[in-house]
Amino acid sequence: MEEIWKSIPEFEGYYEASSLGRIRSLDVIRTAPNGGEWVKGQILKPRVINDFGHLGVKLSVNGVKCDRTVHYLVATAFHGERPEGLLIRHLDGRPSNNAPSNLAYGTQVDNMADAIAHDTVEFGERRYNAKLTNEVVIAIRIKKSEGALNKDLAAEYGLTELYIHHIVTGKKWARVGGPIVVSRASKTGC
Repeated sequence: MEEIWKSIPEFEGYYEASSLGRIRSLDVIRTAPNGGEWVKGQILKPRVINDFGHLGVKLSVNGVKCDRTVHYLVATAFHGERPEGLLIRHLDGRPSNNAPSNLAYGTQVDNMADAIAHDTVEFGERRYNAKLTNEVVIAIRIKKSEGALNKDLAAEYGLTELYIHHIVTGKKWARVGGPIVVSRASKTGC
């Protein structure tokens, strides 16, 4: 497949994005107090900039340096400016794949649906800040279904009664198994 390069709107004449998701600088004359020097363009080496694996590059125009994500640069070059309120989605769920065919504008809801479909969003015990395991949540739900009181479960597991209520009704840890208790409010419609 032939690599196609397009100007990046915000950086025309300085940088281009490619159909393979790469960024390159263009040949320029860098001005200096003692004259100027010819600087040959090159393909930039991106770096991982966050825990999600997004890639970024450092750009420089007339001595002013700035950081940009690769997916932003590629998307604006190939899909136009990002519409207000929309995000740039990685359709295959891999933030390192910045090919224009893998990028699309969409809402936060679209992005979360993608993450769920790709199994890249962390639920339950896989979540970075999880204090419980899936087994403990299931045990709490089973004990509740057998008649245990929320206050007793809260004391046993070192949780608040409200958090126990959220676990047993499925408001928290919704994707984990175990019997879900229907709260009285939802039975009465209140």
